[in-house]
Amino acid sequence: MTAGTARDPHGEGVTAGTVRDPHGEGVTAGTARDPHGRAFWDARYASRERIWSGEPNRQLVAEAASLAPGRALDVGSGEGADALWLAERGWRVTAVDVSPVALERAAARAAEHGDEVASRVAWEQADVRTWSPPVAAYDLVSAQFLHPGPDVRPQVVRRLAAADRAGPPTVGDSGGNAGAIGGGAGA
Repeated sequence: MTAGTARDPHGEGVTAGTVRDPHGEGVTAGTARDPHGRAFWDARYASRERIWSGEPNRQLVAEAASLAPGRALDVGSGEGADALWLAERGWRVTAVDVSPVALERAAARAAEHGDEVASRVAWEQADVRTWSPPVAAYDLVSAQFLHPGPDVRPQVVRRLAAADRAGPPTVGDSGGNAGAIGGGAGA
């Protein structure tokens, strides 16, 4: 994979300008009333050049700074600050977000960090309300400010926790929601 490239769950590289959904179809921004869906987040990201600060989440930094790099899952990756912070420290990151607009922005930002950092991040579009990561595939699972909706949150948390090979979660959701949903090798 080259800098500025996003990857769909089927492993196909696509340019940052044509992030693909899990079914391989091109997606476009739109609007919707569902505050947890792709169209809502695409519209939000399309509304401004930058939504977030560009800095990694403080809770992630506090919990993961001393961990040895491994494989990380960053769920709700948005514009990519957490994924890039991890990649700069040697982690191989799968960064998942519902919004192709956010993923395009994140992939472009990764390219600015150079090929070495950019090559450590696989950008994937998925709706965590229905998506399941591979079981026990990651040394760290991070989901900062995750917004799946209260009706599916318990199922999403269980699936994310199952993706962590380390066991008990230690890096949680700093969005004010109860329940840690991350992990960490060596934690």
